[in-house]
Amino acid sequence: MSYLDMFIRTLDGYSTIETPSGRGRINVLLHYKGEKYVIELKIWRGKEYFEKGKKQLVEYLRSENLTEGYMVLFDPREKGVKEFKENQMIEDEMDGYGIVSFVINI
Repeated sequence: MSYLDMFIRTLDGYSTIETPSGRGRINVLLHYKGEKYVIELKIWRGKEYFEKGKKQLVEYLRSENLTEGYMVLFDPREKGVKEFKENQMIEDEMDGYGIVSFVINI
């Protein structure tokens, strides 16, 4: 989080963490050039949990009047049981909202 905050500040933006949204707390809310970006952080705990996380992200997008958000999914499983490619990006849609997920294998 410190690295991300430092990086966005060098671009004249800023970030807030655990920002209240009226629908819960947004993990990371980036502000850059007058735009907002919602980022949800999750650890892989199965497909059902992943889908639940996407629904949660959609609620945050609704509350912030945004149409697209981001999820960073940390996958700690051993290589043989992972269904995602190494550091894969997944573009998805739910209820008319765009979701871009980044899977980081740890």
